[in-house]
Amino acid sequence: MKQPEFLMKHQRVRPARLLLLLLLGLLWLAAGCQSDVTVPTSSEAPAETGTVPTQTETDPSELDDGPLPGDRPNQPGGTLRLWQLATDNPNPLLASDQSQLAVNDLIYQGLYRIESDQSLRPQLIREMSNPADETSVVISLQPGSRFHDGTAVTSDDVAACIQFILDHPEQSVYADALARIASIEVENPVRLRLELSAPDPWLAYALVFPVIPADWLNQQNRPLIPGSGAYRMTTVREDGTLELTLDQFSFDSSELRRIDVTPYRDLQDALTAFA
Repeated sequence: MKQPEFLMKHQRVRPARLLLLLLLGLLWLAAGCQSDVTVPTSSEAPAETGTVPTQTETDPSELDDGPLPGDRPNQPGGTLRLWQLATDNPNPLLASDQSQLAVNDLIYQGLYRIESDQSLRPQLIREMSNPADETSVVISLQPGSRFHDGTAVTSDDVAACIQFILDHPEQSVYADALARIASIEVENPVRLRLELSAPDPWLAYALVFPVIPADWLNQQNRPLIPGSGAYRMTTVREDGTLELTLDQFSFDSSELRRIDVTPYRDLQDALTAFA
């Protein structure tokens, strides 16, 4: 089976590794290089989805004689400065530039997240029936998930995001991967059903789009669209810089507390500003 193109285009970046990956990414862009993720093709569907690492490796240098990282008290962090390509529409479902996708990964969550080894980590999803053998797929959401504005993440939000993507096939990078979805039915606040035109063994890999509140989908003039990720948007400054603050209620308080994201017209402007 041919490897879906979107698997190689839209890997998302774990916040805990943000600094290293994005700084390396900036140097990579400056050098004018381009690299595609190569994934071995297979004639078989993925054997398992939702793989979650059972143990986090710790750098031995962090152990020393002091406490383990998980035992350390909250420590104030500095401010990380990032950039992204400027856009007139803040809707993350319409983002296409890699810099925008990387920043969105800090703010929003999908149903799944594609890890660096191509495995899937569940985010907002609890379970899904097997789309490789069925054309009627039932999705259950994680109970208790909330957006940064305090509202619950519901199946209405997920259904609205999918429909929005399907309605904008030329604008959303997520549309091709969701093309087999023929209809969406919301069964209750945490359960929805997708009817497919044909079984899709790669469907789970398509469910990585950012989930946002349904009533914010067409709010182009409201830039602070709530997400449910590690960082919440707190303000937009006069120069367009977006200020992100760690959502300490839901995520590890040892992470970097604040990130400033400045929009630039193109890569050259960004490199000049960060020089």
